[in-house]
Amino acid sequence: MSNTQRRLNQVKDMLTMNKPATTIPFDPDCTIFPNRRDVPRRDDALPEAAWVWGENDYVRTMFINSSDIRGPNANKKCSIHYLAEHGIAGRGVLLDYRAYANKKGLQYSSFTDHRIPYEELYLCGQDQGLDIRPEAQGGDIKIGDLLFIRTGFVEAYNNIKSSEEWAKLALREHEIGPNDGQKWAGVAQEEAVIDWLHDCYFAAVAGDAPAFEAWPTNKEYLLHEYLLAMWGCPIGEMLDLEKLAKKCREYNKWTFFLTSSPANVHGGVSSHVNGIAIL
Repeated sequence: MSNTQRRLNQVKDMLTMNKPATTIPFDPDCTIFPNRRDVPRRDDALPEAAWVWGENDYVRTMFINSSDIRGPNANKKCSIHYLAEHGIAGRGVLLDYRAYANKKGLQYSSFTDHRIPYEELYLCGQDQGLDIRPEAQGGDIKIGDLLFIRTGFVEAYNNIKSSEEWAKLALREHEIGPNDGQKWAGVAQEEAVIDWLHDCYFAAVAGDAPAFEAWPTNKEYLLHEYLLAMWGCPIGEMLDLEKLAKKCREYNKWTFFLTSSPANVHGGVSSHVNGIAIL
């Protein structure tokens, strides 16, 4: 970026009262943050680790590894109780992808590794009257929003009638890797999705599927690795979004106030969501 362009951006930010994050650590009160490609890098950090948020992140987020979890130096850096101390509250945004897919004649089973790409999520948002791009790019997603995606897993789960079908799904062989017999529909592993999840700066993401992302991955990475390990973004899985989706469609309103009070368990690695959505 030239000095002239930088100066023009500064004038524009002053006129629009925007506050870009230009210093390290980032000020959480800023209104504009760098996109994924422009986040500053450090030689002693993973290329996309979110080390830019504060003093604690220099010693915590970057260096959590297996020795933090087990062994003689095990600690509680990853404990769920940190979230319980403050809770989670903010604006929720629901994308009802299953309803969109049904409307467009896109047939898939929730018990397969059907992958939902960014392009389809974007079109789903458009169908609901939402522009799912970040606000900084002209979209409707605000910094700190809580993302919810309904893939239809709970609906499919509740529609299982026979014990034979239950057994067939439950006993699918499980192994780590692409040959895993446990398969679930979810968000696709692709660069466009990673860019979107990062650049929206979601405070948390969640869905009704068992893994949020499509399982197993068809790439050499998981979205979990980006969201949890590198960005510190919580993931909610297997949420029952059926009534929420029904109400959102009834009111034609896809945003709502969401509170979540995770379990206050020191050393806990996960928790029930214990959430309430208020439209």
